[in-house]
Amino acid sequence: MTEIVPQLGQAETWTDRKGVTRPLSEMDPHHRENTIRFLERHAERLHDAEHFGILAHMMGSHGEVAEDLLDTMLIQMEDEDPLIWLSGKPLYKAMRKLVEHDRAEGIL
Repeated sequence: MTEIVPQLGQAETWTDRKGVTRPLSEMDPHHRENTIRFLERHAERLHDAEHFGILAHMMGSHGEVAEDLLDTMLIQMEDEDPLIWLSGKPLYKAMRKLVEHDRAEGIL
């Protein structure tokens, strides 16, 4: 999951499990739709991976991080709905927009 988290911050391309990167607009419509379902199914794991990655980055060389910051981030993680978090990510929004267009055009 950690390799997917950086992709969520952009809205141009998707890199699949085989390592093939392609523009979202060039993805097969069904592949886009399946990718959205995949992201939704794994939203909690992606959410946690992003937050733990931030914490790991903020830790000192001895694994230290300010206790109040750690507490704040853990509370935020517990309170934040992973699907709502995902819905705000540029990649997810761009894919949803393309899938909605595909549905409107009768492609899906």
